Amino acid sequence: MNILPIIPQFFPEENGKNLVAVSDFDWTLSVWKNIPDSSAVKADMVYTFDPVASPVDVQYYGKKLVVATRNSLYIWNSTPTSGQKWNSAVVGTIGTVNMQGIDAIATGGYDRRDRKRLAGDADVPCIRRKLSVGR
Repeated sequence: MNILPIIPQFFPEENGKNLVAVSDFDWTLSVWKNIPDSSAVKADMVYTFDPVASPVDVQYYGKKLVVATRNSLYIWNSTPTSGQKWNSAVVGTIGTVNMQGIDAIATGGYDRRDRKRLAGDADVPCIRRKLSVGR
């Protein structure tokens, strides 16, 4: 019987100094204080999310770091290199819009996964999602 290895799905992002990556396999945000110059460099800080709030994407928006889960956004004002808790959390709804089924976020109006521009203001963060509008 052949056994296939389990390969974690991770999404990296960098800001020119720091490297961060989220994994929806082990529910983590890994942070490197400096961008490694070789492979297999251990992260300086690892945040573990609840399996219910597993991270699905990460983006920088200026100096802010935004981590998306299926139904929430966690925002740090800068790269969390010392174990800082997020500065803002948006969970469940924004106004009358229910955040459900988020699978990617994009800043600068560009979806890096689909390699295409998103409609709207280029300075506004965008969320690729399946949204249901509440009443």
